[in-house]
This record gives sequence, structure tokens and C-alpha cells, in this order.
Amino acid sequence: MKFIADRMLGRLARWLRGAGLDVFYNPSIDRSSLIRIAREDGRTILTRAHFYTEIKNSPPFIILKSETIWEQLSELRSHGISINKSSLFTRCMVCNNLLHDVDKNSIKDLVPSRVYNFYTSFKICPSCNKVYWKGTHAARIENVLTSQLAS
Repeated sequence: MKFIADRMLGRLARWLRGAGLDVFYNPSIDRSSLIRIAREDGRTILTRAHFYTEIKNSPPFIILKSETIWEQLSELRSHGISINKSSLFTRCMVCNNLLHDVDKNSIKDLVPSRVYNFYTSFKICPSCNKVYWKGTHAARIENVLTSQLAS
């Protein structure tokens, strides 16, 4: 399932990307562009606005009630949204592209030396060149995501 998050849900978009879900997010697009992209790409709109209930032939949407990320994740689970643990950390949390495993030597100049010297496995986004590794924060993120969305 593919999603598009409106401007109110940027933090949720990042968390869902961390879960490996395909979430388009651009806070500068207007509603009509968001609806057009949802239709063209077959995406479900994630929103907190009730505006979409009034649109004829609206693309699928989920209206979230909560303002907190933890409760929003729980709400998504009640809508049948779940993840597989194997999908965690497979997408760039910044631009949504799939990450690629990368040879450690090729990213030496892209990460702090303490990170380079401590970790052995790295992934990179082919679009924005952001480098990822399973630091101490990864276990916390994984615990939250699997407790809220694991199938």
C-alpha cells in the first residue's frame, strides 16, 4: 500500500518511511496537487483534515484524530496498516527512495569518523545520498514501530 501524507503529518511520514512504507510527503504542495498525486500514483491520503469527506470521487483517505505520533501509529493499525520487521529501515526517511547497501569504504567521507570506525554496515539513498547505519536509536525506533504496527 502506498500513501501520501498532507502537510500536517510530516513526522508521521518519516516514521512510516522508517517502517519501510512508501509515503510521499511534500509540505509545500496544495490540496489539489495532493489529490492529483494520490489519484495518479494510487496512494491513500493520510490527513487530519475532514475536507476529503466532501470531495466527490475522492481518492482513498484515512483521517487521523490524534496529534501524537504514537497514537497516530496506533490509529493506523486500527485501519489495518501493518509492517513486516524485514521492511524496517529500507526507505530513506528524507526522500522516500529505497536504500541500497553500500561498501563501507565508499562512505568514509560521508559519515563522522567515530561512526565509520564503530559500525560495519551502511545503507545509502541513491537520490539524496543520505547515509544510514543501525545506531543506538535504531533499536528504540524498531521497538516503537513493531509494538504499534507489526503484523
